[in-house]
Formats: sequence, structure tokens, C-alpha cells
Amino acid sequence: MPTVRKPVSCADTDLVLALGDFRFDSPEKAEKWRAIVEDCPHVVYTLAIDGNPLGMVCVYALPRHKRWWLTALEARPSLAGAETATVTFFARASPDTVLLPAGGTEGDPPCGSECGKCPFYRTKCQGCPASRFFAAGFSRDGDAQPGDLASPAEKG
Repeated sequence: MPTVRKPVSCADTDLVLALGDFRFDSPEKAEKWRAIVEDCPHVVYTLAIDGNPLGMVCVYALPRHKRWWLTALEARPSLAGAETATVTFFARASPDTVLLPAGGTEGDPPCGSECGKCPFYRTKCQGCPASRFFAAGFSRDGDAQPGDLASPAEKG
């Protein structure tokens, strides 16, 4: 079921916007990543690179304290099932409004991650805002290490 979204102003929050450029070695891996992120509450938009089934671009809007999540994807593209990943952070956006999830739900994260088993849950991460794991009002600074993470794309 798609995530319910509401408009949020980037200017009034601690959101950062980023562009992730992923390159895969097979169309199947690209499709698997697309399926994982299609309902992610931090992914504003995804698109395949025209004429290249092995490339995908994702636009992210996420809390500043979760920058480490995208930095980890860039340092360890296999988390996305990709061969390479390049992430570019933007200082500001225009227009400054993005659609984000309306709040936690009773379900699991749409990407298939298991927040409750993640070593960063409730220490560096508040959990997925589109899931029962979301801890509203949580805020932590710090960087996770890419080697400490596992993703649904790496699980098989």
C-alpha cells in the first residue's frame, strides 16, 4: 500500500535534499532497488535513466541527522544492489516543499528493512517514518559506519 504523504516545507524543518545516482550490473538488480524504494518515505522521486536500464536516479528528502544513511549508500553501493552510487546533497531546494509521510503506521517499513534489528535504531536513527518503528521527536547526530549496515538488497 502506498505511503500517505503530506506537503512539508524544507525551509521550516531540518530536511536535506539529495540526489542519488545508482548504476547496476543487471536490469533485475535495478528493478529490485526500485521496488525497495518506491514507497520509501525519504524518496521523493525515482526515475530510470533514459535508454539505460542499468541506471536509476532517486531524489531524497530526509532529516539532516540521517545524512549518514545516504553517505553509507555511496560508500557501499552493494547496500542498494548497485555497482556504483553517487550522492549529491543540495543546500536548498526550489520550490522548497516536498511530500513526506503523514506519520508512523502500524506496518513494517515499505522497503523491507527491519528497524528493530538495526544497530542504529534509537541511537542514530528514529526508524522509518512510514512504519510502526518511527519514534517521533527523536533527534541524534553522528555518523554510522557503512560496514555496519545491511539492506534488503543485500539479503538476496
